[in-house]
Amino acid sequence: MKEQLRTNYLIKRLSIFVLFGSIAPCLAVAQAPNGSSQPCRIETTDYKGWHAQQVSNRWVQLIIVPQNGGRLMQVIFGGHPYLFVNPKYAGKYFPPDPSHWFNYGGDKLWPLPDGNDD
Repeated sequence: MKEQLRTNYLIKRLSIFVLFGSIAPCLAVAQAPNGSSQPCRIETTDYKGWHAQQVSNRWVQLIIVPQNGGRLMQVIFGGHPYLFVNPKYAGKYFPPDPSHWFNYGGDKLWPLPDGNDD
């Protein structure tokens, strides 16, 4: 069981790394003074009631909500959203509470594996 959790954790981290790796050249172009390649845009947006930042090019949109700990709330590729967003908490913010976990949805990068026995 512990090995399965570790494998899932590594796969998730690798997926996020690949996703952000694919958008990195876009970010470099967005900062290039001549802007000769396909533009990448970074803009403020409203996403389901949250103040969000959207990083996008012509293929992919990444929607990040800084208020919720920098959570990646949605990945849209070719017009199709890939991440679950909990409609119960859409647009809401709750301060961290050790007695309750709020599943906003999206994806949160955890700095360490879950659990205390590793």
